[in-house]
Amino acid sequence: LQVILLNAQRMFAQEAAQKGLALRVVPSSLAVQVPPIDVIRIVSNLVANAVRYTEEGRILIGVRRRQGRAAIEVWDTGPGIAPDQLDRLTQPYVRAAAPEAPAGEGLGLAIARQLAEKNGLRLVICSRLGAGSLFAVEGLEIAPAAAPPLTRK
Repeated sequence: LQVILLNAQRMFAQEAAQKGLALRVVPSSLAVQVPPIDVIRIVSNLVANAVRYTEEGRILIGVRRRQGRAAIEVWDTGPGIAPDQLDRLTQPYVRAAAPEAPAGEGLGLAIARQLAEKNGLRLVICSRLGAGSLFAVEGLEIAPAAAPPLTRK
């Protein structure tokens, strides 16, 4: 997962820096058993949204263990989302109802949700108006630790 998280950081570093945002990755040594391209797309969409909607502060990308599985989390200090809009945001072509919201098609979270569901995962959104949001993909099966390399005697 570390490679995927660092890749997302690199992809959005310039855009975040132009806005004065700190974009940080918490190191992780976990590996998961999900097609990497799907995880890359999910994380990219979550980070893209965080950078797009956060005007000041920071974005943090990391992994947590939860109930024997992993969750990739993207935290931001953006404007937050009203509780009545949270369920709608993962529908195609739906965006936050904020007059100052940046341009976009409203597909990023819908795609992330579809990819998550395709892999038996869950997209979770928690937010507090004026304080920021958490976007997470939960339920990633942790891969067994790699066996040590064989040595010859």
